[in-house]
Amino acid sequence: MTARALAPDELIRRCDARSLELGTAADGSPLVAGQPRATEAIAFGLEMAQPGYHLFVAGPPGTGRRVLVRQAIAARPPVDPAQRRDWVYVNNFAQPYKPIAIGLPMGRGLALRTDMQALVRDLRTMIPAMFESEEYATEVERINTEFKERADAAFAEVMREAQARGLALVRTPAGLTVVPHKDGEVMPPQAFEALPAAEREALQKAIGEVQEQLVRALRSSMRLRKEHADRVRELNRSMTRVAVDHASEELRARCADLPKVAAYLEAVSADVIEHAEDFRAHDDEGQGNEPAAERLARYEVNLVLDACASGNPPIVEADLPSQQNLVGRIDHVARFGMLTTDFRMIKGGLLHRANGGYLLIDAAKLLVQPFAWATLKRALQRQAVVIESMADLVGAISTVQLEPEPIPLHCKVVLVGDRQLCALLQAYDEDFERLFGAIVDLDNDMPRSTDNESAVARSLAALARERALLPPAAEALARTIDHGARLADDSTRISAERR
Repeated sequence: MTARALAPDELIRRCDARSLELGTAADGSPLVAGQPRATEAIAFGLEMAQPGYHLFVAGPPGTGRRVLVRQAIAARPPVDPAQRRDWVYVNNFAQPYKPIAIGLPMGRGLALRTDMQALVRDLRTMIPAMFESEEYATEVERINTEFKERADAAFAEVMREAQARGLALVRTPAGLTVVPHKDGEVMPPQAFEALPAAEREALQKAIGEVQEQLVRALRSSMRLRKEHADRVRELNRSMTRVAVDHASEELRARCADLPKVAAYLEAVSADVIEHAEDFRAHDDEGQGNEPAAERLARYEVNLVLDACASGNPPIVEADLPSQQNLVGRIDHVARFGMLTTDFRMIKGGLLHRANGGYLLIDAAKLLVQPFAWATLKRALQRQAVVIESMADLVGAISTVQLEPEPIPLHCKVVLVGDRQLCALLQAYDEDFERLFGAIVDLDNDMPRSTDNESAVARSLAALARERALLPPAAEALARTIDHGARLADDSTRISAERR
């Protein structure tokens, strides 16, 4: 075969603009072309509901890794709204440092928060009105009169016995005491000593016996005071119970289909009955140095995930996948020189927002964040979101910490990174392949067929529409395809990178 000189037009393969099938915007052209294997692999990973099939989308930047994932998610049917959940944290009255997590049907988390605010507001009106009513005042007066009569009767018996034996009860700084009594007056010590020995001994014996009777009466009085306090306390509980039952009746009926909410409302009722004085106090009053309004905050509902505020399904992209951003955090406030916290200061994280949907994370950004990779793995292994503080992870001495109840996690995590990073994780992290069972490998380039040229042209036109740019001319698209062949270093292939 003899060598021949090549003509200039034979040194380069040019795309014919007239051969491009561009279609229209209504066709819904994909933003990425020429990745059939990757598209199928992503669809497989998203379809697998079993644990351990999270995705790692590997490929060089610019190949449309995130776009392919978003396209695949958009192609899936939406989640049934009946399956989506709101999540709230509420006070655990038995163990305040272990807040309770409650899942509710979508939209009912915000409704529960509003209902609890209304319940507290109603109780702050109803409970004081109950205790200021004539019925309550009459019942308290009846109890007071009953116990006063019983106490007076016990002491009257002692006084009668003392008078019958020539003695009297005298109140001293040390309390009641029994002394000799003669002619209506207390017998002076000198007169007592001047009595005959037999009479003096008889009086001393009588004093001792009456003193014992007085001690028994005093003990009986103490028991009566305790019984009186118990009766008044039970009356207060009964009155408060009536107010709570009336105020919460409609809310209980609405939440009868939610066992955990019903149990929480029972706990709220019991706590309100035990702490009715907080509802009777003004805003600047309360137990100790804590205002009543602050103490009533324990009945609030902390809405950490409002499913109505996210898409269907929720698609969350992590810009900063730090440990706290992933699982949330627990804030603290300085109060009386100490850092304190409670269930209201629990903040949800990316995994909470992505629950029931998808979480896209840049793998390189994730791995450079302290404890973030280990925290994500634990969440996926447990299939639950456990809020952990950085202080606990590093073993630092900290203030009082909460232990919120874990929230079940139903989320598909998609890591995006290059092939080298994926290979390193496969080689050095034994948990990686158990959790990320769907590895998606994007092609660097594609065959330069007429169909692929048209597909690339349509994807470029769709990208221009997405970014609100003017529609590119067919000739411009053809020249861009030629440039893609130069990037692939092969006139028979087109680079898949879009930079």
